[in-house]
Amino acid sequence: MICICCLDRVMPTELFAQIHEQRGRCNSLLEKKNDLIVTLEEEVRDSNDQFRLLITQYRENASVLCSRMETQLQTLESMVAAERRTLEEAYRKERKEQAESKDKDWEETLRDVSWATVRVHPPPCCCSRELPPAVEPDLRGTDGASPPDAGRPRSGAGQVGPPHATFCKRGGG
Repeated sequence: MICICCLDRVMPTELFAQIHEQRGRCNSLLEKKNDLIVTLEEEVRDSNDQFRLLITQYRENASVLCSRMETQLQTLESMVAAERRTLEEAYRKERKEQAESKDKDWEETLRDVSWATVRVHPPPCCCSRELPPAVEPDLRGTDGASPPDAGRPRSGAGQVGPPHATFCKRGGG
């Protein structure tokens, strides 16, 4: 048992020991806190480094993607231009063929109309006022074909008197 007079001497020692023990626990807690802070700071640095690395990779990937898109766009534009030229050439060729076909049809129609209806008279002779016999025009087509009786006088057609050669002083009649 401790006496009351000694109690005053023991109390500060126990209190000192308790304070010393509490200080040790606080220091241990502070060390753990500091260790945790260091660990968290390292994690933050690692996270920042990883973030920078990811940003760099994203930037590179975006750059590669943009360059590929630009290349594909240029390829597409050149393909469209080539296809446009092909279509324009085909259109011009078709128009030319249609125009040639229409021209040929028109020439055939004109040839058919001229052979059927047009009669050409040579100019009047110097010695007579009568017209010489009518002669069909010699309209040869592009293929060299002509009507069967082209260029020959028609018998009696448009003739008022004897044939022209009998009246013409220049003609041998």
